[in-house]
Amino acid sequence: MWTRNCVQDVQALAFDIADVRELLTQALTTGHYINSQWCVQKPTGPWAACDSYRLSRQEWNDAAYKNLPCEYYVKFAIGKTGKLLLLVSCHLSL
Repeated sequence: MWTRNCVQDVQALAFDIADVRELLTQALTTGHYINSQWCVQKPTGPWAACDSYRLSRQEWNDAAYKNLPCEYYVKFAIGKTGKLLLLVSCHLSL
């Protein structure tokens, strides 16, 4: 997780690294590409070329006692070597 807001959003979702990996995999395979944009970590920080995706998936809702659709927004960058992934944004869409 590359930004403070992303860390907070992932914590609010109660996701661990495996959950984030699964969400990104689903975004890339079944999600909808939104756009590409330059993102900055902080006002004086480094920039990264990012892609954003929207993903809808069914998840169990304890209050409703059934699966309900959840729509996520993720934005990330992949390093030149393909081994570094920067997660810039990861949250439920409103």
